[in-house]
Amino acid sequence: MADISGELSELISKSEAFTTSDNIRVGRYKFLVKRIFAEKVNSGRFAFAEFKVLESNPNPQVLPPGVPANKFDSGANPNLVGSSCAMKVNFDGPGAKSAPGNVKAFVLGLFGKNQSETNQEEVDGTWRDLARQKDLKVGDAVGINPTTNQPILADKAKRANPGCGMVIYCTASMKEKQKTKLLPPEQKEFITFIQWECAGKPGTGENAAELVAKRRSEIENAAVEDDDTPVVAAVSAPPAPPAPTAPTVFSPAAPWVAHPSMPPGATPETRWYWSNPKLGGNNAVKNEIQLRNGA
Repeated sequence: MADISGELSELISKSEAFTTSDNIRVGRYKFLVKRIFAEKVNSGRFAFAEFKVLESNPNPQVLPPGVPANKFDSGANPNLVGSSCAMKVNFDGPGAKSAPGNVKAFVLGLFGKNQSETNQEEVDGTWRDLARQKDLKVGDAVGINPTTNQPILADKAKRANPGCGMVIYCTASMKEKQKTKLLPPEQKEFITFIQWECAGKPGTGENAAELVAKRRSEIENAAVEDDDTPVVAAVSAPPAPPAPTAPTVFSPAAPWVAHPSMPPGATPETRWYWSNPKLGGNNAVKNEIQLRNGA
């Protein structure tokens, strides 16, 4: 899959902010941002924002008379706390016209901005930053100057996926598609209408730097733990053999004493002892084995 965040940035920044999503069920939420990115897959170009649900509450909806229940989310079963969900916006599908605005609404909500406070260049740059999948180093090429046709080089380092660890509020509800308003109830169609609300501008409140850094660290650590890549265990050296036990020094009781002629390094068979007459002995000679065995 190809990273096409730059390709989509102009579409997003020029758009009007519409709101829709694919797999966020109707409800009221507090989301933790895990990853923001854009990719080209078989069915088209997509912008994604992946979340973990921190808080979840129902958002009851009234089923219009005659509308089949399977076409309508009642809001009674929102995404569960602790589960993952995502905003997935298709720039080449049936809703392509509103896709840029859907992403723009999310970006504005994340930063606590409205459309009158931003311009195309700001939104364009913010989206590129949010969707960056690799760290940017000073001197890396970030684009081409259309006037000089020369590469534009980064003048400061930037971290990949900088939105990771931020928190945003979300309200999802049902909205009938404009094209089906005049159709019979059984033919009506609905979308999940998403409203984003800032949980704290960057560096403040829920999105204070230390809180974002802590959440980001937890997300990154969890990703490492969930990675199913086989881990090759390090081959450890065999344990060192235990140190040899020092031999017990043989010291027979009197009148036995070491024989004056015992050679250095003698073995038990050649380690001779003498029964000293001065200590009451009988002038006999025995080796260590004989003495140990009581011979």
